[in-house]
Amino acid sequence: MISSILVNRGIGFLADHLKLKTNNYFSGLLVLGLLLAITFLPVTTGRQSLLPIQSGVLPDGPFGYTGPRPAPAVFDPAASAIKYYPLTKYASECWKQGALPFWNPFAGGGTPLLANAENFALAPLRLPLYASPTPAMWNAWWLARLLLAGGLAFLLALRLSLPFLPALTAGTAYMLSGYMVLSLNLFHLDVDIILPGFLLALDILLVTPSRTAFLASTAAWWLMCLGGSQQALAVDFVLALAWAAVRLARIPQIKRSATVRLVGLVLAAGIAGAMVHWAPMFELMFRSHHLHSAGSGRSGIAAIPPSSMLNLPGNWAATGNSIPFYYAGLSVLLLAVFGAISAWRGKSAGRGPFLLLSGTVVVELAKIFGFPGFAILGSLPLFELVWWVKYCAPLFLALALLAGFGAGALTAMSGRKSSEFAAVVILALVWGELTLLRPGPHAAPHDPLTPAPYVQYLQKQQALAPDKYLCGIGTAFMPMTATAFHLKDIRMEDTLIDGDQYKTLYEGFSAPKAPRYSMFMTLDTLDRRRLEILRKLGVRWLVAEPGWKPLPALAGQLEPGYQGEMNVWLVSGSRVFHGFPPRGKTAFLLGLWITLLITPGLVMAGLRNPSCKL
Repeated sequence: MISSILVNRGIGFLADHLKLKTNNYFSGLLVLGLLLAITFLPVTTGRQSLLPIQSGVLPDGPFGYTGPRPAPAVFDPAASAIKYYPLTKYASECWKQGALPFWNPFAGGGTPLLANAENFALAPLRLPLYASPTPAMWNAWWLARLLLAGGLAFLLALRLSLPFLPALTAGTAYMLSGYMVLSLNLFHLDVDIILPGFLLALDILLVTPSRTAFLASTAAWWLMCLGGSQQALAVDFVLALAWAAVRLARIPQIKRSATVRLVGLVLAAGIAGAMVHWAPMFELMFRSHHLHSAGSGRSGIAAIPPSSMLNLPGNWAATGNSIPFYYAGLSVLLLAVFGAISAWRGKSAGRGPFLLLSGTVVVELAKIFGFPGFAILGSLPLFELVWWVKYCAPLFLALALLAGFGAGALTAMSGRKSSEFAAVVILALVWGELTLLRPGPHAAPHDPLTPAPYVQYLQKQQALAPDKYLCGIGTAFMPMTATAFHLKDIRMEDTLIDGDQYKTLYEGFSAPKAPRYSMFMTLDTLDRRRLEILRKLGVRWLVAEPGWKPLPALAGQLEPGYQGEMNVWLVSGSRVFHGFPPRGKTAFLLGLWITLLITPGLVMAGLRNPSCKL
């Protein structure tokens, strides 16, 4: 009863503020869902899978996989295989056992799990994955994220007074943009898919404050804060602040200060609600080595050659020798240019957001491609750790909304009788081009975490010697993958290594060192000195690819174990290493108290604000 009342009130709220009939609202989402399903038809029909085949369990893909091995359809297929799959699977197991996914004892002698920004175990959007981290759920979840992104962009376009079909064009352009499709498997999209929804709720709150708008804005911002990517959050936050500034400029001076306080309460409540994750994460960041150090290739001052802009109109895989970048589609770019020109030349009161979006496109392109004078944006405090080349949702959302505005202006020029037909043609053109640009095909259905026989061998061996560890040589059995199988791998991802653990574990044999950081800990060569360190760390099993042989100088110190799809070598004389005790509990408890005690007060203060009406 209560849930139906809330749903009806929410739909009525949207209908009132978007000036749209309820059936049209659902019709738009239905059309977007249909376009998405057709775009990924081989996946929606079960013939292909969005899961990359680079599993990290075997060098040539998942164990038992016999399907085609197409070129990767995403920029970073390994991220899922060696981080997202295993960590999500382990967090799911913890929840089902009634335990907080706080600590991972199977990597690096123990490492924080709740503090891992790419495995926010309390993130609401990831609840379906924690409930059932199966390949089918992963596929459905990724497609649902795209639909949510397109649906919220569609609603935002309606809020900006775009007609129904041009608004659908904007939603389609964002949902199927290269930024979304090529980053499909990356968790920073958890932040970016909510961005248009946050701008929508914030816009309503600024123009016509109400309790519903305040709660919607707070919920959207809270979801973004729990998205797991502070880099994406920082970039999206800049656009949100600029959006608020544009809207505030049109608010009478007498109401402006009260509205600013209301927005401040939204931001404060969302951040306080996320402190249960942020507090332990910040503690870990201050003590860790990471890839976004100021001045590195992934820092805020990094840029890519202007020639890479050639990727914007078309497929990133077909642009010659230029560095790959996300595509937007030629039709979207042309419509966005026309929309920007129409906004600058127009005189309507509602063109302010589109002028802002035009400026956003210019600034983002100048920053990403290293135009003179724009490097300063990446040298500011906090933003110096943001890799702007990777996190650019504002750019593609701005292009999508401008394309919708351009479609609306273009169809208006065709006259009343033919305007609807022209709008349908433009929508079909945008969707068709983006569907053709989508890289593919994807792999055949598979489970990337199907345990190979050597995994079962190691599990049995570890059951007999639970105080022993394993270590892979080269890229065999990539770090973190062992977590999915409850195997104690002494290696771990360097982006989250606690400073003390880093020095104890890796200094002297395979540690990434400035100025070049490697993404994962690998033991590429093995000599007497390195072998002695492994003994002290309790390593009993070395996992290597078939054909790997130890140096003659190590004869008698290693003996063959399992020999098959991977070779396991037994280390003689390994000591007992108990690993590290769980850390970060103090920060977690601090964040929990902030979340539980401060957040409700901030929300109540917003609801009682005189500006908020029922």
